[in-house]
Amino acid sequence: MPLRWTGRFFRSEEIVCRFAITRKFQILHTDGLTFDFLHHMAAALEKKDALVSMGAGPKGRYPLVLERNGTPHRAFLEGRTKGDEYLLILHLSNLELKRLSV
Repeated sequence: MPLRWTGRFFRSEEIVCRFAITRKFQILHTDGLTFDFLHHMAAALEKKDALVSMGAGPKGRYPLVLERNGTPHRAFLEGRTKGDEYLLILHLSNLELKRLSV
Protein backbone atom coordinates (compact mmCIF):
# COMPACT_ATOMS: atom_id res chain seq x y z
CA MET A 1 0.00 0.00 0.00
CA PRO A 2 1.23 3.51 -0.70
CA LEU A 3 2.00 5.95 2.09
CA ARG A 4 -0.80 8.35 2.91
CA TRP A 5 -1.05 11.88 4.23
CA THR A 6 -2.99 11.75 7.47
CA GLY A 7 -4.07 15.37 7.15
CA ARG A 8 -2.47 16.21 10.50
CA PHE A 9 -0.11 19.16 10.14
CA PHE A 10 2.52 20.08 12.73
CA ARG A 11 4.77 23.11 13.10
CA SER A 12 8.47 22.24 12.88
CA GLU A 13 9.05 23.54 16.43
CA GLU A 14 6.43 21.12 17.73
CA ILE A 15 8.09 18.16 15.99
CA VAL A 16 11.49 19.06 17.43
CA CYS A 17 10.09 19.33 20.96
CA ARG A 18 7.90 16.18 20.83
CA PHE A 19 9.94 13.64 18.86
CA ALA A 20 13.54 12.47 18.56
CA ILE A 21 14.25 12.37 14.82
CA THR A 22 16.38 9.29 14.14
CA ARG A 23 16.52 9.12 10.34
CA LYS A 24 15.89 11.37 7.33
CA PHE A 25 15.28 10.49 3.69
CA GLN A 26 15.20 12.82 0.69
CA ILE A 27 12.38 12.13 -1.77
CA LEU A 28 13.50 12.35 -5.42
CA HIS A 29 11.65 12.37 -8.74
CA THR A 30 12.27 9.96 -11.60
CA ASP A 31 10.60 11.80 -14.49
CA GLY A 32 8.87 15.06 -15.41
CA LEU A 33 5.46 13.99 -14.17
CA THR A 34 6.70 13.04 -10.70
CA PHE A 35 8.77 16.25 -10.62
CA ASP A 36 5.61 18.34 -11.09
CA PHE A 37 3.74 16.30 -8.47
CA LEU A 38 6.51 16.45 -5.86
CA HIS A 39 7.22 20.15 -6.53
CA HIS A 40 3.54 20.96 -5.99
CA MET A 41 3.57 18.87 -2.78
CA ALA A 42 6.67 20.70 -1.47
CA ALA A 43 5.16 24.09 -2.34
CA ALA A 44 1.92 23.24 -0.50
CA LEU A 45 3.83 22.21 2.63
CA GLU A 46 6.04 25.30 2.47
CA LYS A 47 2.99 27.54 2.08
CA LYS A 48 1.42 26.01 5.21
CA ASP A 49 4.80 26.29 6.98
CA ALA A 50 4.17 22.84 8.43
CA LEU A 51 5.14 19.17 8.32
CA VAL A 52 2.49 16.58 7.54
CA SER A 53 2.22 13.27 9.33
CA MET A 54 2.42 10.23 7.04
CA GLY A 55 1.61 6.63 7.75
CA ALA A 56 0.99 3.18 6.37
CA GLY A 57 -2.30 1.39 5.96
CA PRO A 58 -5.55 2.39 4.30
CA LYS A 59 -6.02 5.56 6.39
CA GLY A 60 -2.37 6.28 7.23
CA ARG A 61 -2.75 5.37 10.91
CA TYR A 62 -0.01 2.76 11.14
CA PRO A 63 3.72 3.43 11.59
CA LEU A 64 6.24 2.83 8.82
CA VAL A 65 8.40 -0.29 9.00
CA LEU A 66 11.23 0.10 6.49
CA GLU A 67 12.80 -3.35 6.72
CA ARG A 68 11.65 -6.83 7.65
CA ASN A 69 11.28 -7.14 11.45
CA GLY A 70 12.41 -3.51 11.67
CA THR A 71 11.52 -0.80 14.14
CA PRO A 72 8.24 1.04 13.48
CA HIS A 73 8.70 4.77 12.86
CA ARG A 74 6.38 7.76 12.81
CA ALA A 75 6.94 9.80 9.65
CA PHE A 76 6.70 13.54 8.96
CA LEU A 77 7.14 15.09 5.52
CA GLU A 78 8.75 18.53 5.12
CA GLY A 79 8.75 20.50 1.88
CA ARG A 80 10.82 23.45 0.67
CA THR A 81 11.04 25.21 -2.68
CA LYS A 82 13.35 27.74 -4.29
CA GLY A 83 12.21 28.87 -7.71
CA ASP A 84 11.97 25.77 -9.90
CA GLU A 85 13.72 23.51 -7.35
CA TYR A 86 12.17 21.54 -4.49
CA LEU A 87 13.31 19.58 -1.45
CA LEU A 88 11.15 16.94 0.24
CA ILE A 89 12.50 15.39 3.43
CA LEU A 90 10.85 12.46 5.21
CA HIS A 91 11.73 12.69 8.94
CA LEU A 92 11.44 9.44 10.90
CA SER A 93 11.10 9.08 14.65
CA ASN A 94 10.79 6.01 16.83
CA LEU A 95 10.87 7.90 20.13
CA GLU A 96 8.31 10.36 21.46
CA LEU A 97 9.55 12.76 24.13
CA LYS A 98 7.24 13.27 27.11
CA ARG A 99 7.56 15.42 30.20
CA LEU A 100 7.71 13.84 33.61
CA SER A 101 4.69 14.69 35.73
CA VAL A 102 5.77 15.49 39.27
